[in-house]
Amino acid sequence: ATHAQQAIELLARQTFDLLITDMQMPDIDGIALAQHVQQHHPLLPVILMTHEGDERYKQHAAYVNSLINKPVRQHTLRQQMLSSLKHRGKAI
Repeated sequence: ATHAQQAIELLARQTFDLLITDMQMPDIDGIALAQHVQQHHPLLPVILMTHEGDERYKQHAAYVNSLINKPVRQHTLRQQMLSSLKHRGKAI
């Protein structure tokens, strides 16, 4: 999806195994999208990408399964994706 509203619309029509989102988006931030996902799709794991030093996510950490600092390293993304899918639907 190119923006959060499009992601929300896609989630309403299709089933996904994992959501990877960015903290900074043009319409709503990654936390707001993660909150929506938690309310409507509680078993869908969410990986949030953010810039190092951006700590806004800390007060909303319950909405995400994993946090990745940008720039994202491929092996880190892979590891976090596998971990999130492994723990899907379980409290982490």
